[in-house]
Amino acid sequence: MSHPNSLDLLSRKEGMCLLEQSMGFVWQAALRAVAVLGVADRLVEGKKSVTQLAEELNVDGDYLHRIMRVLSSRGVFNELSEAEYSLSHSAQFLCSEHEFSLRAAVLMLTDPTFWQPAAKMDEILQGKPVFNDLFGKPFYDYWQH
Repeated sequence: MSHPNSLDLLSRKEGMCLLEQSMGFVWQAALRAVAVLGVADRLVEGKKSVTQLAEELNVDGDYLHRIMRVLSSRGVFNELSEAEYSLSHSAQFLCSEHEFSLRAAVLMLTDPTFWQPAAKMDEILQGKPVFNDLFGKPFYDYWQH
């Protein structure tokens, strides 16, 4: 007999899925970081260790390793060993020279002008001028300038 306060396996999975969804911003932040730094461009020639990448990019290797592991768990990079990575098929679209590069799109969609208002979605639903409050003018006027 199950305890009245225990969850069945399906409920636990659904709860974990909900928690994972609440962490979605972490995936996007990690994706933005590697796009800004040009990590994919550094892997065009082939696999590299986190140490090599960190030295080339002049960044902290431990933090880079965490970001690479987060993204490899979503298939953005291939984790070949404990600290060695290569491009996955999707990471090729982060390369600047790829014919169908999505790097600029990733940078635009993860820009603070999208993220900051999204964090105040409850206020947007209440009709508050969130973008104007944050950036001093309407969205299209901001981007026009």
